Amino acid sequence: MNTRFQGDSVAAVKQYVSNARAVLDSLSHFEFLKVRTGQLRTDLHDSQSEKLGLKLQLVRVAVKLDSSGRANGPLKEKLSTTEAKLKGSRAENWVWRSVAVLTLLELATNLINVFK
Repeated sequence: MNTRFQGDSVAAVKQYVSNARAVLDSLSHFEFLKVRTGQLRTDLHDSQSEKLGLKLQLVRVAVKLDSSGRANGPLKEKLSTTEAKLKGSRAENWVWRSVAVLTLLELATNLINVFK
């Protein structure tokens, strides 16, 4: 019985020695993956933190945009009334120019008639 156990233990040692390279490779691969998983977790955490920061920044910009839009409302109204006044002034200028041209034409006609 003692020889049987010795034979079994010799076979077990031989099997262990023959599998040692594969076991070492598996352990090395496991350690590499463990380190890589840690790096990826850190990257994920950093990305999530950056994403939250960007969301906060987006909310702040949206609030500023909304308040700017409300502040620009009266300015837009004032701009439209000023543009309307400008159009009216331009039309009035053209009317006065037309009257001036007609007056000059009438004056020129009268002068021509005087010298005839």
